[in-house]
Amino acid sequence: MSKINEAFTSCVKRRTATVALLVVVAVLSLPSRCFAATKDDGNQLLKSCEAALTVADGVVQTLEGSLMAGFCLGFVQGMSQMNDFYVSNTQKGRILFCTPDGVTSGQAARLVVKYLRDHPELLHEDEFVLAVWALNVAFPCANKK
Repeated sequence: MSKINEAFTSCVKRRTATVALLVVVAVLSLPSRCFAATKDDGNQLLKSCEAALTVADGVVQTLEGSLMAGFCLGFVQGMSQMNDFYVSNTQKGRILFCTPDGVTSGQAARLVVKYLRDHPELLHEDEFVLAVWALNVAFPCANKK
């Protein structure tokens, strides 16, 4: 009976080590953006949104490029939804930009890329601030306060 327990324990240890190794390999193969301790600035946002544009244009991306594209589209959509929340639930003076009906996340990503390319001197700024500025320039709220 003791040899069976030893064999079972040995098998469990091997499987545990194999699973641990697979977890380490999976984590190390993630794009650096997933666990980088760097500031998320305009440089990274521009890379992510350029990847989103290539996907939207039908170019096949690597796994990292696809993840970056997904980040950009989700980021822009989240900002638009946050702004819609401000429009619906807060004072009108807090609206950051006035997006017309029908604007897609892809279109908003193109506007962010255009703004970032037109203003390379600002790429050190925070990605959230830059995206708000880009969408505010594209969709100002001049008469909608």
